[in-house]
Amino acid sequence: MAALPDSAQLAALAIAGPSVQQAQASLDAAEEARKASKATYLPSLSASYSRSGSGTDPHFGFGNGPYTYSGRLAFQLSYPIFNNFLREEQVVRAKVSEVNAQAALRDSQLAAVQSLTQNIGAIRSASQRVAIQVLSVGAATEDVRVQQQRYNIGASTLLDLITSQAALATAETALIQARYDYRIARAQLEALVGRDLQ
Repeated sequence: MAALPDSAQLAALAIAGPSVQQAQASLDAAEEARKASKATYLPSLSASYSRSGSGTDPHFGFGNGPYTYSGRLAFQLSYPIFNNFLREEQVVRAKVSEVNAQAALRDSQLAAVQSLTQNIGAIRSASQRVAIQVLSVGAATEDVRVQQQRYNIGASTLLDLITSQAALATAETALIQARYDYRIARAQLEALVGRDLQ
């Protein structure tokens, strides 16, 4: 089993994990939306230009016929003084969204630390169970060897040998389960920090 980084490194990785980054991105978007909501207090300026021509020419203006052209340039400045408090409502909604995003970021950071603690505990527990089960398999293998020799010389019954073999199979199954639990706990930790820990 590969060694893990120390707890401080894992904590730093968890705080910068994918779920926390997603919450941070949501907060950044909410901050920008709050800034943009104040743009409704600014006046709006628009400009337009049009050009037209009129006259009689069989060549549609490409000949020498007299066409009269006119152009129009217009500017429009608009500032709504009162719009039923829609601007104020938009600003308040944006501020509330920003506060909610800040709370979600804090919750995400705390959840990452909690998940990190749980995953480290699960990995340590599974690792110890693997070590114990390796010893159990070794003991069960030795017991099967002894029972086989005793059976060969007639000092033991077939039932004793089969019981020892069943105990070995149970110990091997428990070892497989412990290794599986270790790999699951490690995969959950890697998902939390967003990178491979090898």
